[in-house]
Amino acid sequence: MGIFKNLVAFIEGRLQLDLTYYFKSAPYLAAAQAVAIVCGILLSVAFARLVPKEVYGQYNYLFSILGMLMILTLPGMNTAISQAAARGYDQVFPKGVKLRLKWSLLGSLVAFGIGAFYYWQGSSTLGICLMAAALFFPPYSTGESYESFLYGKKRFGKASLYQSIAKVVSIAIPIAVMFYTKDLLWIVIAYLISFTVINIFFLLLTITREKLNQEVDSESFAFGKHLTAQGVITSISAHLDKIIIGIFLSFQALAIYSIALVAEHAFIPLVIILTMALPKWAPMEKQQAITATKKRMPYLFLGYAVLIAIGILLTPYIIHLLYTTKYSASILYAQLILVSILLEIPGRTFIQLFKSQMGVKELYKIQVFTSLSNIVLLIILVPLFGLMGAIIARIVNRAAVSVISLWLVRG
Repeated sequence: MGIFKNLVAFIEGRLQLDLTYYFKSAPYLAAAQAVAIVCGILLSVAFARLVPKEVYGQYNYLFSILGMLMILTLPGMNTAISQAAARGYDQVFPKGVKLRLKWSLLGSLVAFGIGAFYYWQGSSTLGICLMAAALFFPPYSTGESYESFLYGKKRFGKASLYQSIAKVVSIAIPIAVMFYTKDLLWIVIAYLISFTVINIFFLLLTITREKLNQEVDSESFAFGKHLTAQGVITSISAHLDKIIIGIFLSFQALAIYSIALVAEHAFIPLVIILTMALPKWAPMEKQQAITATKKRMPYLFLGYAVLIAIGILLTPYIIHLLYTTKYSASILYAQLILVSILLEIPGRTFIQLFKSQMGVKELYKIQVFTSLSNIVLLIILVPLFGLMGAIIARIVNRAAVSVISLWLVRG
């Protein structure tokens, strides 16, 4: 034990990093992310084994539309809530949630309109599912805001517990429904109800049980709106690949692509690190935070390179084991996605740092430019090269995020 403490002290001195804080907090976040990974994989396995590719593709297409509409709920307020909570402005949390709920009504109207359009065009299943989703959209889109507040307060244990319970409940019910019906409508409704009810419960529990002070920072609301504004193009970019694949290729191709996206779980360790880092960065001077992060970046990148290499080697075995040979076509795409993740490590890290520092200008430069380029690449490459076109666009975009981020923190 003494040797371990001495080693920790040596590394802390070498990197000027509070490892004790990370060691205490990381297990909670790691446990929550592990539950999230298992739940996500179980849901995808259930879709792959219990329903046709067509239905799984439609499911992903529908939630990509809803994901794009999330921009109408001021999602940037979540980061503002976390940042404000870290600085002691607790009332940004309930007021930010109310603001998000008001804006989400617009999302409901748009979702209903898109659903009506699909129904009128003859795609009755998608149309009815979207109109049903419109009814749940406000609470569905804002329920998870309690996580941002608890993370900002460094209450990682409570946040992780709530998040884990919510994940288990929200996937257990739709999986159970799949054993009885392959109907997309009932699967979607089961997910929406379970996800919404459990997250709203924890949201209300957090607001009522946490001893919130009366401090309010008006700048946080402007910051949340700025993040949302710059996220418009980013949100479109994030979900456009699945929508374009569904339109130009097929829902079966979208199912294959969606299985390949399981590789995105490799981002989880970075998410844990950055979630813990934000409350640390928020009170620091901007240049101090940048200097400290640049010093540690090589270690983070090399560690991730080892993780990605292992993931690439294991990918064929994992996909065949979980999804059967029916999804063998997903293997190469998943391996290339892992490469794209490695390329984005610096970019993701500095984006989180800029968020902690309310670096609106830097975030605009990174996200607007890279999102626009990604949209253009997807529109050009997917019709020309199919799924490989979507993968190429992802690789180029993630490399661009890191290049621009590093350029912004140069010097």
